[in-house]
Amino acid sequence: MEHLKLIIPAFILLLSSSCVSYKVFTEDQLTRTEVISTQGKQDDLYVRANNWFVESFTDAESVIQFSDKESGSVSGKYVDVTQYYNFRSVIMVDIKDDKVRITSKSPTARSTGSKYDYQAINTNTKLEYLHKSWDVLFDSFRRYITDSSNAEW
Repeated sequence: MEHLKLIIPAFILLLSSSCVSYKVFTEDQLTRTEVISTQGKQDDLYVRANNWFVESFTDAESVIQFSDKESGSVSGKYVDVTQYYNFRSVIMVDIKDDKVRITSKSPTARSTGSKYDYQAINTNTKLEYLHKSWDVLFDSFRRYITDSSNAEW
């Protein structure tokens, strides 16, 4: 009986300390939106945005899920494989004349090379790597959508 008095508090301490390192982040921390002003009609910008998706979604898990030229919307699931983590996010692009909005949201992660399913972003390290991944993705989109040579051939 004396052993149980020592084992139970030790187990509770071990259990509580293993949970302390995980965090729940706000939606603002797990969503990024950027509005880009550029020259072009909605139809032309839609084609550029769609081409960017095709060129950028090179991982087999990355797929365009919705594409509607009339409404000026393209969205899909994007997987970025980094050195330590694979990040999966929903990427949405909305297009109007002379303006494009790109949003990334609903991110999940798993260790690179892992066969386990994606999990919520739950550590500062994962969040930091996610934001770096999004920086590269948004920069790529911004350069592609504003480069008029992508519209002409």
